[in-house]
Amino acid sequence: MPESGLAEQPTGTALEGRILVIDDEEDIRESLEALLTLEGYAVDLAPNGGEGLRKLESREYEPGPA
Repeated sequence: MPESGLAEQPTGTALEGRILVIDDEEDIRESLEALLTLEGYAVDLAPNGGEGLRKLESREYEPGPA
């Protein structure tokens, strides 16, 4: 199988931390998940604010930009 040129990350680890993406558009959530995963982040997704708040209550995420 040809190599894609991308470094593979071990399953279940996050080199950079964990990020929560909240967006009502599935395509945007999935695109951000793919990009952030390539950058070494673990990514959780939420389709709306209510679900995002529930996830924030159960896990810690990286702070946003200052």
